[in-house]
Amino acid sequence: MSWDNVKQRNPQRRYVTSKLRHALDELTKNDVKGLSRIDKVYHKVDDCMALVNLYQCQDCGMLHFDSALYCKNKLCPICAYLRARKYMSVLVPRFNRMLKSGYKINFLTLTIKDTKTLTEGLNILKKAWRYMTDRDPFSKSTFRKMFIGGIYAIEIKKGKYSGLWHPHIHLLVVKDHFSKDFDLIKGLWEMACQKVANTTDKIGSVDIRGVKGKNNRYTNNIDDLESITSAVVECVKYVTKFSFDNFSSFDLLELCNNLYNSRLFSTFGCMRESEDEDIDNDYKEVVKKLVCSNCGSLEFDSVTSTIDKCMNVEVRDFDKQYLSDKEVVDGLTALMEVLLKKEYEQ
Repeated sequence: MSWDNVKQRNPQRRYVTSKLRHALDELTKNDVKGLSRIDKVYHKVDDCMALVNLYQCQDCGMLHFDSALYCKNKLCPICAYLRARKYMSVLVPRFNRMLKSGYKINFLTLTIKDTKTLTEGLNILKKAWRYMTDRDPFSKSTFRKMFIGGIYAIEIKKGKYSGLWHPHIHLLVVKDHFSKDFDLIKGLWEMACQKVANTTDKIGSVDIRGVKGKNNRYTNNIDDLESITSAVVECVKYVTKFSFDNFSSFDLLELCNNLYNSRLFSTFGCMRESEDEDIDNDYKEVVKKLVCSNCGSLEFDSVTSTIDKCMNVEVRDFDKQYLSDKEVVDGLTALMEVLLKKEYEQ
């Protein structure tokens, strides 16, 4: 991550910590029990980048950002952006290879009725997904004939009109032939939701829609690198961004408790390769040469600081930007940054 990205997202990080701190104070005042998880999340996000590694130019004294100790928490805006770039660097080339091999790629959303508690909603959602894709033989076979692979992302938000929890699944799926899937996937999903919720009421629904491209227009035709990149950004953003403005203190407590040890993003089928370990491991970045962006010097001294101290002094990126190996090979950096910046500055 560049220093410019860090500076843009640090105010968001401070906003999140203030919301968590306010929630902690309010819940403690009301003598609410079981606050250990939200307390840990608050301290993790608050301490993100408490250690920042810099290089100081020996000739002109200019400071350059190298790396930092990130908290890696799901609610941290800085780590969310870093995680999004990490996912993108692995998944976009993989989808692009499938596209060039003649496969079709679609975007769909699986939803359930809003629930009073997030625990209940996530429980139904995850169990219904497992039932449809793995546990019920007929559903599993039908689903795999329709979609040979894809990525799976859970978005957590509040219902616009109900004010209740509205978790749902976004999918970017790969098909080996064109077919109209709406009625079939709708039937499978509704049946799975009814089975796991032990009800005959209709509680599940399906939405198949277009994806916004770089020009901000919707398209159903995912057929080039730009639309693939936009589609992956669309999926990835749901597990790395949260609407804190709409969450009360009790909502934040429930969110922190449910996010702990909960997987919100995964690959399946043909998209699950040995490279998946790259998604779960730390995002590794490489650079061939460090060049002072102020005077062009190649000689530096190592300096350690904190993000708060760095905000009060001038810090720059090196002339040679940091790029992951996959981004270098596939030439995706510029397009990824444009799309991610648009999403994460909203």
